[in-house]
Amino acid sequence: MFLWLPCLLLFFFFFLFLFFPFLSCLWL
Repeated sequence: MFLWLPCLLLFFFFFLFLFFPFLSCLWL
């Protein structure tokens, strides 16, 4: 149960880091 939580968090941060330039471009 505690194993998939860091993996999911890592995937979430990777997704956020990947789409952050796209979101900032949208805000501009």
